[in-house]
Amino acid sequence: LTIFPIPFNNLLTISCLESQYNHVQIINLQCVIVDEFNIEENTNDYTINTSRYKSGILMLRLTGEDSSTVIRIAVSH
Repeated sequence: LTIFPIPFNNLLTISCLESQYNHVQIINLQCVIVDEFNIEENTNDYTINTSRYKSGILMLRLTGEDSSTVIRIAVSH
């Protein structure tokens, strides 16, 4: 799993060697889901437009059939 570019401005790309994740949630530090979406099957790279999110720390939760990962990201505009 790779997330780039770091730091990012308005676009964040998630890259996986295998399509192990099929759902993404963007969660703020108050544990409120800000956004969520599905990743199409057989997609290795997925780009998120973060321009509509407020600057600050958010959590990126990636889930799949057999795996789940939470990554902290910092949004700054």
